Amino acid sequence: QRCLSPRLSCLIEEQPAMIRDAIKAAGVFTIQDLCTLGPDAEAAAPHLGLTKDLFEDFSRMFATAKERSAEDDEEKVSQMVDILNAEGDIIMRRARSDVHQNGFWHRAVNVWVVCPSTTRVLLGLRALSKSNDPHRWTCVCGRVPSGEVSMDTAVARLAAEFQISAVPDQQLFLVFSMKCPRNIDKGVFAGQQDSALIDVYLAILDEEIPLEAL
Repeated sequence: QRCLSPRLSCLIEEQPAMIRDAIKAAGVFTIQDLCTLGPDAEAAAPHLGLTKDLFEDFSRMFATAKERSAEDDEEKVSQMVDILNAEGDIIMRRARSDVHQNGFWHRAVNVWVVCPSTTRVLLGLRALSKSNDPHRWTCVCGRVPSGEVSMDTAVARLAAEFQISAVPDQQLFLVFSMKCPRNIDKGVFAGQQDSALIDVYLAILDEEIPLEAL
């Protein structure tokens, strides 16, 4: 079972128990997820089944969540990534706002985690607020920041999402690369183009990780 993000946990820790329980029951894991429930507290509250006596507390918390989500969106659109030509060579450096608006090719990573001894694959549940595949079970994934090689991004995302430390070329291997153009229909880049050249990695676990350890 996925846990709340540290920022959302901090935001709701002083809220009434009924608000905390409603947020968890709704499958809301991040501040961005919470903000996708509606443009304001009045629109969001019915999705959580909150009673009128809880609205004042929820309204104050939701306003704070909106402010923090806006800060995250600003950071996301200004993130710098390397632009690629059709062969995958770097030709320039641009902010993600330009990348998606113009459909520029850029590099991303997917990391599939496999335990050969149990033949199981470890997946993670994406946040509701994600532009692509929201609230779906999938592999570790992320954009490659400008100036960084994809292997380093794969190692970093694997550690951030699953707390797994993998040694390149010993436990983590590049399997293949593929072009994956798609339209973005949600989030701050809605209506724009995601033209990603994805490096697909395989991470090998010596033994299965207990779910409670993730």
